[in-house]
Amino acid sequence: MNKEEILAKNRHDNINGDERQKQLQLQNIVDSYLVLLALFGVCLGINAVTLLFWKFEFTDTKTIMMAFVLVVTVMSYRKFQVEKVRKNRWSVILSFTALVAILAAIILRGLGK
Repeated sequence: MNKEEILAKNRHDNINGDERQKQLQLQNIVDSYLVLLALFGVCLGINAVTLLFWKFEFTDTKTIMMAFVLVVTVMSYRKFQVEKVRKNRWSVILSFTALVAILAAIILRGLGK
């Protein structure tokens, strides 16, 4: 076997490994979304219970929403990096826009406007 045959064989053998790695990364992203949703539900639940029984908010709901959108933005970007699909780029752009809007709303509320 010459050098070119060996390189071609190695490239062919590595195709499945690269696809498996990509599938594992995508599964990790999906698992991250599920954990995020669970934590988001727990934070909203704690906030609802403290508001119901003790009449104060554990944390501001807008802050929870901002954290949620921030993490979704990061995960959307990770998914875009793995898949390189155009629609994922739009997901990142929309998530970032929502994050900026939430930040602006919190800042304007803090300024009293």
